[in-house]
Amino acid sequence: MKHGLAFTFLTVLLDTTRGISALTDSILGMIVGGGIFLLITLIGGLIAGKEAMGFGDVKFMGALGLFFGWINIIIISVLAFLLAAIISVGILIIKRKKVNEYIPFGPFIVASCLVVIFTPFDLLVTIMLKIFTLGMYKE
Repeated sequence: MKHGLAFTFLTVLLDTTRGISALTDSILGMIVGGGIFLLITLIGGLIAGKEAMGFGDVKFMGALGLFFGWINIIIISVLAFLLAAIISVGILIIKRKKVNEYIPFGPFIVASCLVVIFTPFDLLVTIMLKIFTLGMYKE
């Protein structure tokens, strides 16, 4: 993973066609993506007394932040948590996993990335606003 992150960072630095604002967006994406998950990992570990989230998720989100930029990485994070919550509750209800067992978070991150890649940005923002305002958002 170390080489993948370095390669992604090097690609962003050497891509002169996108300009300096794209470089800033990518670096902010890495900081935001890795930072959100680093905070969750550290604070969750303090609260739960055990590993709340693997450090691989932190590195993965940092690398994705370089690729997607800071706005999209926030959407990916929120979508990943929504998907994980919904699917994890379903898994617990049908008793595939017990409450004290870990459920990997990586697949939810990947699924969220696919949604962000194939869904127009404006539609994603509208859906997120509808979800978090409980349908009260009007265009």
